[in-house]
Amino acid sequence: MDLVIIRENEEDLYAGIEHQHTNEVVQCLKLISRPGCEKIVRYAFEYAKAYGRKK
Repeated sequence: MDLVIIRENEEDLYAGIEHQHTNEVVQCLKLISRPGCEKIVRYAFEYAKAYGRKK
């Protein structure tokens, strides 16, 4: 498998809204902004072009 993962923590990985339903179930909502998301996508496409990735 030939796979590249692009990951960015610009908007703080651990910031989110958590709600505990039961002692064993916690729901977490991660909030991200459009500019932050576009920055990651733009970097990923630039990386793919620079390294000759086809997909």
